[in-house]
Amino acid sequence: MTIRTIATTANMPNTDGIVKAWNLLNIGRHPGLDTELPTDQAVLLLSYLAQPTTRRTPEKAAVFAGLLADLQSGNGQTRHQELAKPEIVRPVTHDKPARQRTTKATVLQPVTVQQANARRKTPAIFQAFTNITLLDVVYYITLLTACYGAWMGLGRSEMGISFGVVYLLVSLQALGMAKDPENRKTAVAGIVMVCALEVIAFFIDLSMFNLRTWEVAKLDRLPFRSYETHIPFVIAACLSGVYSGIRIYCVCVTFSLTSEKHTAAEQAKQAAERQAANVETLRAALEDSALQWMNASGKNNFDTERAAIFAERYFTVLKNTI
Repeated sequence: MTIRTIATTANMPNTDGIVKAWNLLNIGRHPGLDTELPTDQAVLLLSYLAQPTTRRTPEKAAVFAGLLADLQSGNGQTRHQELAKPEIVRPVTHDKPARQRTTKATVLQPVTVQQANARRKTPAIFQAFTNITLLDVVYYITLLTACYGAWMGLGRSEMGISFGVVYLLVSLQALGMAKDPENRKTAVAGIVMVCALEVIAFFIDLSMFNLRTWEVAKLDRLPFRSYETHIPFVIAACLSGVYSGIRIYCVCVTFSLTSEKHTAAEQAKQAAERQAANVETLRAALEDSALQWMNASGKNNFDTERAAIFAERYFTVLKNTI
């Protein structure tokens, strides 16, 4: 029971009368208007207020007497009341339906022309016959000569045919990779393989040329009469070295030319991209200047064709100054 509760029950407009009565009883300073009073102090206060006076009507005194009776009977609240705990209302949770995983359908992406061309790329062995130059013709002739020498040097048997076919295919593969600008690293391996094969092809050519030069020397068809010396062999060795060197030269030069063309094409592409970027930057600057001029002059239209003409003209000037 608090002082404010007592005043409210007695229909008093404020708590001044209750506080004044508390001070007259000399029971100490009241703990507060809304603080629970101890039982003994509450009994003393209500006993004093239950006595009618000139200012306290019997009706109010009866109200205080009733509060005192309730307090003494145990119905009054003299202890600190525990705050009622609010009831926690838990929301009703419905069981969530099980999530069904749906498999995404595979979306087929359209194949572009560039991708199709990349898939249908010409194999390297057939690329050896594209963009045929005079150097390629020389390479083909020397290859056929080496194949003929292998067939003849190995007794004109299937062993010579087998070696000649393998040698021809590997050499053409190396030439095709040397012509492909996208296979620079792989083409180097092809050149190394050609050099290794030419070591063997040198001895094959040597056996063929040595046989033919001795036959010609015995017929006295050489410009000198010395078939009994080592001169025919020297001539055969020189011819074999020249043929092997020509084959290596053809592949290496083709590789270098393709690399140079590829590098030049990339540089031209980058230069074109830079020029296009300069054109766009210049065009944007001209359009911005034209809009500012339009706002300053009060016109409400913009001549895009005239701006494009000026953009091309200024780009020509810019290109000449770079």
